[in-house]
Amino acid sequence: MFKFNLKITFIFLFYFNGYTVQNVSAEKVNSVDNEASLYSIYAANDPPPNFQAFNSRLLKYAKKLGVFITTEKNSAKRRKAVYYDAARSFYQIAKFTGHKEPWYSYARKARDIFVNEYLDINKYKPAGWWIFPHGLEMDWQLGGNPKSLTSLLNLYNNLSRPGFQPKTNRWVEQMYSRPVAYTLETNMSAERAGKKRNIVSVSLLVDMALGHIRQWTTGVYLDAVGEKQHVQAFMTGLTTSALIDYYERSIELGAPDERIPVAIKTMADWLWTNMWVADVGGTGGSWTDQGGTGYGTFRLRHARVNGNPNPSPMVAQLIVPMYAFLYKHNCDSSYKSKADLIFSGSVGLVKNLSKGKFFNQQHRNVFDYFKWRLEGDKRCK
Repeated sequence: MFKFNLKITFIFLFYFNGYTVQNVSAEKVNSVDNEASLYSIYAANDPPPNFQAFNSRLLKYAKKLGVFITTEKNSAKRRKAVYYDAARSFYQIAKFTGHKEPWYSYARKARDIFVNEYLDINKYKPAGWWIFPHGLEMDWQLGGNPKSLTSLLNLYNNLSRPGFQPKTNRWVEQMYSRPVAYTLETNMSAERAGKKRNIVSVSLLVDMALGHIRQWTTGVYLDAVGEKQHVQAFMTGLTTSALIDYYERSIELGAPDERIPVAIKTMADWLWTNMWVADVGGTGGSWTDQGGTGYGTFRLRHARVNGNPNPSPMVAQLIVPMYAFLYKHNCDSSYKSKADLIFSGSVGLVKNLSKGKFFNQQHRNVFDYFKWRLEGDKRCK
């Protein structure tokens, strides 16, 4: 088991967004930007429940995944292991721990697999569920890799379709929420890399994503087939994260789109009312609320036809950021409490993250929860 060891050889004061931390590693060569890690900040400032268990699990399985993608000879297995953007996961782990290695090396290996063994082979026309710009953006920003910038812009160029017609294009249907969310995120990553915004394309993508939330929360679907009229909780997490990315970018540009916080709140409140299971387990089945593990999570799918009421803690950390965002944005502590319950349940109910897909699902968005939770504490207390 890989153990995290924060070696303290001297103490100095460090200010992070208003927080004073008296605990910083002296391993300067391996530090990330000479900043205190999120781990040390949380250790000193109101850590969320199950935080230490999260940290132990993270480091154990991150090391295993890094070793696997570095040593595995089978290309198909390597690709499966980096699904859901392993490069993004590893770069965020470096920021979280405050140490570049071995995480930067693992991130670069994950990037090479994604680019050389998927994007290049498919001529930068990925399947809608294989669109991952963040790892490329981070590799360019943090590692200065020009190929990652080229890959990001190639991805953007193949996904940017100025001719989207929401009334006729099937992407307006909620079944296509994931490619809409991922394409919007690719536009935001490309903008941060210096690409001029395609106003028509971004506007249409945002409108479609807002339309998906409207369908999920009202039950008025554009999908003609009844079996496609459903809400998958983790898909709402992907959509809201993309919209928050767009919203924060709109703030940077001085024109915040205030439709976004309203839509995020509507989605979060609907999920909590209709899909949250407060205490997974009980005599009536694994999905009941009759007293079981003491941990809560969201049901997998809410549907008119063929719903799945079973809990799905594996993907809960894709959902938790929207609640932390609402806490930061509205200063409503109930959203912080809900976010903490979601996070705690995802740690308490998920013990094994040996598969790369599951590991990356758990860690591609959860660090936004940490970030916005801290920002909310600073702004709202």
